[in-house]
Amino acid sequence: MGLGTFRYCLAFFVLASHLWLDMPHGFAAYSVWGFFLLSGFLMTYVIDTKYKYTLKGIINYLYNRALRIYPLYWISFLMGIASMFILNKYGVNYGLLNPGFGWPDSLYHWLSNIFLLPDYFFNNPVPVANALRIECFYYLLMPFFARSKLIAWLSFSAGVIWNIYILTDTMVSYVDTFATRYATIGPCSVAFIGGSLLYHYKDYLNGFSCKYLSIAAWILHACIWLYFPYYPWGMGLYISLCFTSWVILSLYKEASTKWDILLGDLSYPVYLIHTTIGALLINYFSDFRSFKYMLTGLFFTNIVCYLLIKIVDKPLKKWKK
Repeated sequence: MGLGTFRYCLAFFVLASHLWLDMPHGFAAYSVWGFFLLSGFLMTYVIDTKYKYTLKGIINYLYNRALRIYPLYWISFLMGIASMFILNKYGVNYGLLNPGFGWPDSLYHWLSNIFLLPDYFFNNPVPVANALRIECFYYLLMPFFARSKLIAWLSFSAGVIWNIYILTDTMVSYVDTFATRYATIGPCSVAFIGGSLLYHYKDYLNGFSCKYLSIAAWILHACIWLYFPYYPWGMGLYISLCFTSWVILSLYKEASTKWDILLGDLSYPVYLIHTTIGALLINYFSDFRSFKYMLTGLFFTNIVCYLLIKIVDKPLKKWKK
């Protein structure tokens, strides 16, 4: 198992959380921030070792990131629009899968969705795209975090303070503030920049790497939800970053196999289109969001995503700089 397989598992947990009503919430709650942490680590890694800090290197880095993010996203965007036309014709309430699955209600919201501007909580034909807005924002800043530990630490500290402020500013529960902490640019910095810091200190932390023990610990931590239902929405979200960091440290030196590379490639489109595929299946299941429904959605999502990788993503790799 390598980081590609781990990334696919995180995408699967997000898929399952939307398509399976009884999905253990601990797994899903930690997956998106797991993506952020992993992205921060990997982007710092490639900037430091591949692109370096020249103007040409940074331009190539940003170009390659855009080539990875936007083509598959725009295809998913068009698929979402087409599915909504079809589902509206048959009166299917696709918002049951994700409340953000819907038509943008202004020109600005259309443009914001199309270009993944740093805004959030709009209706979108790709309802999970809010996380991509955050990723794109931090991709732009990542060269600063990669080059300077001081900038990374200052920004990480600001994110910690932001999270504390949200939690203590008003007399509300962890659940009430979860969406703000989990899915807005400022608080999410602790995950994304945390990944960058993990790269900076990886040589000091390598002694803690242990592949199977770290994975088992990640799973067991996610299972705490079974006994403490509100735990993932509070401290569990932050503690999960420690376990995700441990997994990353334990896997990043693993040699990538053919299957690991394939699963890593599949993770992004699986994340993007699973809601669309799930919505198209609603009318075929009386037991909506059952385990069988989730498995069927997973099967068709993987098939479509495999075709997207072969037809779109693989040819685009030849354009990388």
